[in-house]
Amino acid sequence: MSYPILQNTTFLIATNPHYQDKVKPGDSRFWQFNMSFQNQKMTLIELLESIRQGYAWTAPHQQIR
Repeated sequence: MSYPILQNTTFLIATNPHYQDKVKPGDSRFWQFNMSFQNQKMTLIELLESIRQGYAWTAPHQQIR
């Protein structure tokens, strides 16, 4: 079964391409982890592959430092 609409649909999300797995509060990398998310458009396949590789994702946002 094929869902062609999902192959062409993009989602605006924020991903963190610098860290894999979870960085927890108290970790010395926590602030940098939270400030290094990047807003981008991804297809469903790209998003699922990023998640499968262990990269964090969240809703798109403006970074305020």
